[in-house]
Amino acid sequence: CIVVATSNRPPSELYYNGLQRQLFEPFIPLLEKYCQVVSLENEFMTDYRLVKGAGETARVYFIESCDHARDEFLDCKERLLADPELSDRLVLRTRDSGREVHVPRADLACRAGYFTFDQLCGSALGAADYLAIAQALHVVFVDGVPIMDLNDLDRARRFITLLDALYDNDCVVVIYAATEPEFLFVADKKNNTFSEKARDDKTKKARDEAFAFDRAVSRLAEMGSVEYLTHARENRPPLAIDILKAPDLDVDQLFQSLDVDNSGNLDTDELAALLADVSELRRGHRNVPDEEVQIAMTLLDTNGDGFVDLEELRHYVLNSPKGKDALFRDAIPQNHDR
Repeated sequence: CIVVATSNRPPSELYYNGLQRQLFEPFIPLLEKYCQVVSLENEFMTDYRLVKGAGETARVYFIESCDHARDEFLDCKERLLADPELSDRLVLRTRDSGREVHVPRADLACRAGYFTFDQLCGSALGAADYLAIAQALHVVFVDGVPIMDLNDLDRARRFITLLDALYDNDCVVVIYAATEPEFLFVADKKNNTFSEKARDDKTKKARDEAFAFDRAVSRLAEMGSVEYLTHARENRPPLAIDILKAPDLDVDQLFQSLDVDNSGNLDTDELAALLADVSELRRGHRNVPDEEVQIAMTLLDTNGDGFVDLEELRHYVLNSPKGKDALFRDAIPQNHDR
């Protein structure tokens, strides 16, 4: 049997700083004895994520010391999350345990969400929480990313995990940060608040995080490139408004696009997002009063549970006498004023 494996560490550093690493250490000499270790580091030093990021870049990473950076970040955010009073507070659930993940400000129609750095990385969130966010949202705004050091290993680790989830799910991330990505984590910053032993332990952990943070830095560079943003746009599922524009309405695809929290039902906010899309196509604006949302909910919610499931949406669309152009005409009349 021939085994070929790749790693970003040499065998001697595998599972470095890992829990009960002493149980793994006896395997390392065997690995070195029976496997030929080939290092690509000296010959090929190119980080191809940085190459992608070095070309044409988009304005998705804003540094607080740069002129007008704050205004530009807020302008970018307000284009997708225009009115705080109209923004939704979205509650997602993790797939493993069903734990709630709160999105403090979201636009369901364009699947964009806004968080502060502390909301994402300053509390006890993990990979499952970030995966729920990445799978639900197409665009994620992260406000106030600080410079991190030995005191911030947990926050740095969460930030790395967050970026991994967003990257793997082709999300667009827009960041307002204290400095350039490569300077966000300072692994060797002196800190006199620790005892010597505690400082040594922290330094070992910081070395491991600094290694992982290097990957995060290169990912940020790639995620800021036009190539990545184009790829993300092409690979993400279509938005509801694009599905409504299609000649033939795919009801299942429409429902999947609307079910942002992946609950299997459309709640009032998700239905309102659909009606805003219909209003934009029919009336040229997205202003949908609460009474119109209630009319639509009454039309669709045939079992009276306060939600719209896929079968109810299918039944409504398939039984619309004048086709998709007449959908929700009872709720959204053509001549409604702004």
